[in-house]
Amino acid sequence: DLLFLDVQMPGETGMELLESLEPPAPHVIFTTAYDEFAVKAFELNALDYLLKPVEPGRLKATLQRLQTLLGKGDIVEDPAPPLPRLEWSDQVFIKSGLSGWFMGVKDILFITADRNYTHVVAADGRKAMVRETMANWTGRLPERFFAQVDRASLVNIRRVSRTSIRFRSAKVQFADADVTLDLGRSAAARLRAALRQAPCESNL
Repeated sequence: DLLFLDVQMPGETGMELLESLEPPAPHVIFTTAYDEFAVKAFELNALDYLLKPVEPGRLKATLQRLQTLLGKGDIVEDPAPPLPRLEWSDQVFIKSGLSGWFMGVKDILFITADRNYTHVVAADGRKAMVRETMANWTGRLPERFFAQVDRASLVNIRRVSRTSIRFRSAKVQFADADVTLDLGRSAAARLRAALRQAPCESNL
């Protein structure tokens, strides 16, 4: 049912091995220290891509997802634990459609909700629609640096440089990025409150 596969192996790479398997191929979880192959792994429909050293909670959540896919969700009695909360210096894999990339947590400017999807906007201008709920993001991103200012907007307060208030809205600008976010007045007020309470090392 499942193959754990490294990338660098004697003779051929894990990618080459996966491409050579005849259908029906098993589900594959890559376990490797090389993050640059993640996009290729997901293009080959890998179930997941775990970086070494593998976090036990992350591994358990992945196995729980596999059991659900196999229709055996009752094998593990304990519910899958939530993924560990990310730190400011961490990297997160952004998977959008058949492509994806690793992005620094610090480079996420804001996230907006769109039903069961969210739009992630990066400091370099890249945007991606990902199949992650706002609740998943708020549970994973460092809460001291990310503020949910309304039901649909999660803002990196460490990167905010200016808020401009209008009649019924506000425009948020970000440091070192040519990107803006429009918020309602109530959300802007909550953002300003979060900025006032931001840690002193945030360099706002």
